[in-house]
Amino acid sequence: MKTSRSQRVLSILCILTLLLGLAPVGVQAATGPKTWVWDANSDFFTVTGSRKGSSSVSPYNGVTYTEGLKLQDSAKIEFTIPDGESGTFTMVLQSTSTDKGKSGFNLDGTFISLPPKGTLEVYTNSELAPGKHTVTAGTKESTVFYLEWAISHEHQWKLTEEKPATCTEPGTRTYTCQAPNCPIETRTEETELADHQEVQVPREAPTCGANGHEAWSYCSVCNTVLSGVKDGEIIPATGLHTRGDGDVCSVCGKKLPPEHEHVFAETVTKDTPGITVLQAPTCTEPGRALVACAAKLDGDVPCDVTHEAVISPAGHQWDKTVEGQKPTCTEDGWLTYQVCSVCGDTDPADYALSATGHTDDNNDGSCDVCGNTLSAALAAGGWFETLYAEIDGVTDSEVTAVTYTGAMSGALQGEDFEFLVRD
Repeated sequence: MKTSRSQRVLSILCILTLLLGLAPVGVQAATGPKTWVWDANSDFFTVTGSRKGSSSVSPYNGVTYTEGLKLQDSAKIEFTIPDGESGTFTMVLQSTSTDKGKSGFNLDGTFISLPPKGTLEVYTNSELAPGKHTVTAGTKESTVFYLEWAISHEHQWKLTEEKPATCTEPGTRTYTCQAPNCPIETRTEETELADHQEVQVPREAPTCGANGHEAWSYCSVCNTVLSGVKDGEIIPATGLHTRGDGDVCSVCGKKLPPEHEHVFAETVTKDTPGITVLQAPTCTEPGRALVACAAKLDGDVPCDVTHEAVISPAGHQWDKTVEGQKPTCTEDGWLTYQVCSVCGDTDPADYALSATGHTDDNNDGSCDVCGNTLSAALAAGGWFETLYAEIDGVTDSEVTAVTYTGAMSGALQGEDFEFLVRD
């Protein structure tokens, strides 16, 4: 048997666990020790006996124990160590006897002595064999505050299952401990996301009759666009056909209209027919569009040459009107304003009106507008008087000074008179 005191690291850690409030609980996670304190259930320790309360127990490592198991007569502690398992048994207790050499407890029938009353003792034992163990009272009473069984085990991990990561979901690796009597048996860790599988789409130049696009790239696994925009930003067709025999383009074979001067609209609206919108306008910002040549030609072959034009801002949709409200002495108001149903802008943009504040032109202590009392008079006599007043309709920010009038004895200095106002 081995005993130790406050210098034992394991025992100190046990007490600190209680101090930090991480347990007292009877059952902990598989990776931690199995513990017991009074009024806590435990699947490892079976405790029989009554409660012992005390307010005079000395603190140990910052923890003050006030109740525990009264270890006397038929009280006992039982626990069973599984086959093949080893670890350290820890017990925090205190003798309640003043008889030196007679205080202590029995562990599996062997007496373990304790110092006399007044010392909190930490007993540890790392040599207990698998099987059932019992703690009973010695010849004198003692109080048990804390029990712990911490397993000693060296893992032998083997990778038994793996789920590969993708570019959208992390993977997992599951390991199983090959050593006997492992309290954990398996553990699973998460792996980082895999890299995207990038597919690069090169730039495609426009031709005289077909649009092109800028280069872009995407992931072949999750289809996320990695650079540029999906399908590439449009490059408008040049419309610069090469006129050949019979007014046919020698590049694309398109039948061309007669030679003419192109006519393009420089500014259009989003509702102009026949346009291709490149960038939609907002209420206040213009957009971009492709417009076709509007020249009037003889024959049945229209001109398909396009030109980039500006789309005028759409303008606000003032569909909602909020009626104004005048401010009062204490409440803010606002002007009548409109709200755009598209972007949420208001007209006017700044419609708030600040509270007007109280007015007391006749100095009667009441507001000329709302009638609220603005000042209060209190009677006092002698030094160090504390007075209280309730004034309706006045907030703390509106009280800027408190004055004193009336007969007084001696000199009243500024620092002699203080006030505190709160709503």
